[in-house]
Amino acid sequence: MSQTKNQDKQLSPEEIYVKLAAYCAYQDRCRKEVAQKLAELGVEGQKAEVLMARLEEERFLDENRYAESFTRGRFYQKKWGREKIRYELRGRGLSSSQVDRALAGIPDEDYRETIHQLLERKAAHVRDSDDFVRRQKLARYLIGKGFESALVWEAIDLLMDR
Repeated sequence: MSQTKNQDKQLSPEEIYVKLAAYCAYQDRCRKEVAQKLAELGVEGQKAEVLMARLEEERFLDENRYAESFTRGRFYQKKWGREKIRYELRGRGLSSSQVDRALAGIPDEDYRETIHQLLERKAAHVRDSDDFVRRQKLARYLIGKGFESALVWEAIDLLMDR
């Protein structure tokens, strides 16, 4: 009969708090991720809420900071658009106002420049003699990365009209 290490040794509330503080200090986390970690440690209900409240009070857990960090990373590193970032953040339990505030941190100039860079890079690899099919492939690529269709089509028009 196999037992996990958490079942072998019962952790004290302070030991659990220290584990969670380290978990949150390593990388920004949202409440949903911390709740999952608490469940893995066998802590639920009122005890879990008390621990999360303490983490928030001591600023180890801050969903606004998490949303901003997540947004910056996904936009600047992974080149995701606002729609995909919004979808992911909402799926992690953040409120619409937190998501909107984080997305507002992406400068419009950087956003449009990223669309144009991705579009030019992709256009260099899309070889199709039919202009309509080529435009569709480019649009599908950028919309799939979470960029708004109106901005995508505007950028495609600018590129193809050169």
